[in-house]
Amino acid sequence: MRPLKTALIGLTETGQDFLEAIRADNNLELVAMADRDPATLRPYAETGSPRLFEDYRLLIIETARTGLDALFIASEPFQSLEFVELAAAHEIAVFHKAPPARNVRETRRILDRFADRTASLVIARPWAFEPAFEPLADLTEIADRIHLAEAYVQTTAQPLGWRADAAKAGGGVLLNGAYDAVDLMIDRLGLPEAVYAQNGWRGLGASPPNYDTEDVAQVTLQFSKRRIATITAVRGAPQASWQVRFCGSRATVTVTNEAIGVAPAQGNELRRSSTTYENRFEPAIHAFAETLLAGEPKSRSTLQDHLPTIAVIEAAYLSARTGAVESPHGLL
Repeated sequence: MRPLKTALIGLTETGQDFLEAIRADNNLELVAMADRDPATLRPYAETGSPRLFEDYRLLIIETARTGLDALFIASEPFQSLEFVELAAAHEIAVFHKAPPARNVRETRRILDRFADRTASLVIARPWAFEPAFEPLADLTEIADRIHLAEAYVQTTAQPLGWRADAAKAGGGVLLNGAYDAVDLMIDRLGLPEAVYAQNGWRGLGASPPNYDTEDVAQVTLQFSKRRIATITAVRGAPQASWQVRFCGSRATVTVTNEAIGVAPAQGNELRRSSTTYENRFEPAIHAFAETLLAGEPKSRSTLQDHLPTIAVIEAAYLSARTGAVESPHGLL
């Protein structure tokens, strides 16, 4: 069986991880890459293959003519929305970095474009494909009744650029730094009834910053009278990391970007399993390719699967503006 003809949009940050995982997968043949910065493309120009583009739209149109099978998008939602829609029109399967959209309205717009298409749209969800994290599938059996969940995320002080503009970014550290942790929590616990959030700017005192996206976010989720969750996200830390803890009546399960640990409530020895892949996207991208080759109609981690996460994050931003408790149910 021939490998899938594949193209990649966006070659910085997450794009480098995508590129490495694509090149490592025998099911994928990279035929084109694009980035709007000529300097980013220059190191790849000497090889002659794959084809290089500065225009994302042109890449899709040109490669669609020769039968492009899969498009990997590592650019931000404000850059990629029209190109996701163009890929849908050409029946090209898409694998998109997270977050896939800035809000529920954009998410539904993309879902509508793919509704009548045979092409699939999959969102990067690394923890769902990492073999070490398989116990998460049986979380309630391991931990029993979960009464508390906690997420703590810190990101490094990356160049602000688009991150400084809320209209482009859609939000700050909560959306663009803590998405994976929030997504894990919502996927395992379901949609909360109420969301309350406060946002701030780290270490800036009373002076307003020269940007309008938050550096710090504190979110409380109310699932029921017996289950709550908290999310703390901080931008500008010395080292990037994230952790999600699920505290149950039988055990506490702790997930980080490097391992999963289970601590039984009886005080028995901690069971810990480390991640298998250095490139966290490799198992997800491999699963995506295998699904396409097999012609399976149902993919894991579709955009529809991510809609509750996006609704919770949008409710958090709404709460931070209104100062009131908001419901993600009202956004869906």
